[in-house]
Amino acid sequence: MTGILIAVGTTMCWSLSIFSFTEGARRIGANVLNHFRLVIATLLLTIMASVAMGISPIKLFTTPLPSHFIWLGLSGIIGLALGDHFNFTSFAILGARLSSAFTTVAPIAALAGGYWLLGETLNVFGIVGMLVTISGILLLIFNKPKREEGFTEEHGSFGKGVVYALAGAVCQGTGLVLAKKGLTQTTPGLHVLHATWIRMVTGTIAIYTITILSGRLRRVTRPLLSGNRTAILYSITGAVLGPVIVVSLSIYAITLLKVSVAQTIFSLLPIMVLPIAVLYYKEKITLPSIAGAILAITGVVVLVWRESLAHAVVN
Repeated sequence: MTGILIAVGTTMCWSLSIFSFTEGARRIGANVLNHFRLVIATLLLTIMASVAMGISPIKLFTTPLPSHFIWLGLSGIIGLALGDHFNFTSFAILGARLSSAFTTVAPIAALAGGYWLLGETLNVFGIVGMLVTISGILLLIFNKPKREEGFTEEHGSFGKGVVYALAGAVCQGTGLVLAKKGLTQTTPGLHVLHATWIRMVTGTIAIYTITILSGRLRRVTRPLLSGNRTAILYSITGAVLGPVIVVSLSIYAITLLKVSVAQTIFSLLPIMVLPIAVLYYKEKITLPSIAGAILAITGVVVLVWRESLAHAVVN
């Protein structure tokens, strides 16, 4: 029960961080936002992990095994550096509510990764769940929203928003599986904040290395120096809620739950985002968008509880 409550709390914080990131991305751009919030999150997590564990920041580097850095590092690069770049771009284009609906694809990615790395299995109910989820996503895709539903082409086309939202969800699910693999390298596993710190540090190093080698560092830092305080405030708020609180809680959740179960609870995000989108952004909710979200979430529930459903049918 504790794991479920933590997963629900994670999703609630996530729903709030999405709006901060949406506003930040629309003001300074998804790429700039991603670079900035990774630095802020890394600094905060370094302090938090050092204090919580009673060790110096140097020991954060020297204590873990190489295998911890490999798996959690890959998780940080795929889930945080790459995945969140896709997510922030989709937030800017599609808006918080619509882009959050595509997170229901993440459990499918988590299951696929779990099959190869964690030994999770798939049956007929799992396949049905996948098909139902995909049907819900297709319904969302083929009902292009209007501006009053939160969609804007100022930051890219609808098609680009969909592709980036799907890519972000796949990276998110895959990153969570890799994190679980990293946590199981030793018994007992790493402290939750330490594991989160490794993910954040490797993601930050990876994205800045690429940016520097490609000669784009000035392009990333210039918007931050332009004096857009509102954008910076939104970005910092999102960094605290997202990379620090949400990522830490999600890591803790998967130590208590199966990755696919935790990811299912995280997929309730579109429902939690809905009231905020209506009240704050005054978005109009259409019947196809509601039906698509319900279908997608229903498919995820069937997908995760496939074994229990199969057992119930047999008995």
